[in-house]
Amino acid sequence: MTNIMAYVKNGIPLYNEPQQELPGFEKQKSITDQYVGVVVADGLASGNGEQTGGHQKVFPVGKNFILGTGGGDFIDHVASKIQGNEGYLPPEKLGEKILRICDEDFRFSAGEQLNFIVAGPKSPDSKELQVYRLRTQRIRHPELVKGGFAIDGSGAQFVGNALTRDSQQGLSVNTQFLSIADIAITLYDHGIVATRSSGVNDELQYGFLVNGKTATLIHPRITLSQAPKEYQGEHGEIDMTKVEENKKFYQNFDGTLRKAAELERAVKNITANLIKGHPGLTPENAYEMIEERRIQLQGLERQLNNMIVDYVEHHNP
Repeated sequence: MTNIMAYVKNGIPLYNEPQQELPGFEKQKSITDQYVGVVVADGLASGNGEQTGGHQKVFPVGKNFILGTGGGDFIDHVASKIQGNEGYLPPEKLGEKILRICDEDFRFSAGEQLNFIVAGPKSPDSKELQVYRLRTQRIRHPELVKGGFAIDGSGAQFVGNALTRDSQQGLSVNTQFLSIADIAITLYDHGIVATRSSGVNDELQYGFLVNGKTATLIHPRITLSQAPKEYQGEHGEIDMTKVEENKKFYQNFDGTLRKAAELERAVKNITANLIKGHPGLTPENAYEMIEERRIQLQGLERQLNNMIVDYVEHHNP
């Protein structure tokens, strides 16, 4: 059934500690009064009793993103109708429109599921971001998740189990000061955890929300059923030059995310082993190992922050 996620933060400072210079890394670019978010989906979708990869499941709609999980043809149908929307619709109204489309156009079989997440600013002039989770054939109204995390699909159980385990081990992340780079790393890690489900693959596709601006980044193996502006030419056609440019950026971004997520997981594992009293691991050794990885991680976080900010700015001149 796949995996879709959204994580937004409203009005938080970019930095929660002094930003000393780090060798080998450029200074982190500032975002004033962060209203930021990241949405992520994999590329697996169901249809005709089969699950296939390469499906686009992140769709920009104005300043919003919609993400779908379930039948690939159903998701494409809803995205196509929503793309024709005139004027701005806040997430709540966009969610209600999706529910109407699903109610009018589809008849679901027993056990069939078609769920969506909508993320975007609460109004045209507001920076505050909202997330709605929609379960079209089970809940007849959107479920609002304010300024937080939403996940749906078959991978959600595996992510939930991992979060519970971290919490039980005292490894929960303080979410108060998460930057957009931290959010991207967190969702990347969740996306990899979700692949433990047979209904989820690693074709991760992203949407970024930064202070009223948006940008979409699609895995190179994904077929663009509704090409975002970042992949379009002057007349709305798919521009292969832009596709290749974004492919190169994606590969660099993905590699940097992977390194950061591995370092973050390594820090958690060292901490967990210390708490468990692992033989041969002293507090002094553990601190030294954690500090070494923390410095590397801090540099990668700055790099990721700059990559995301540059990508969003480049596509919103």
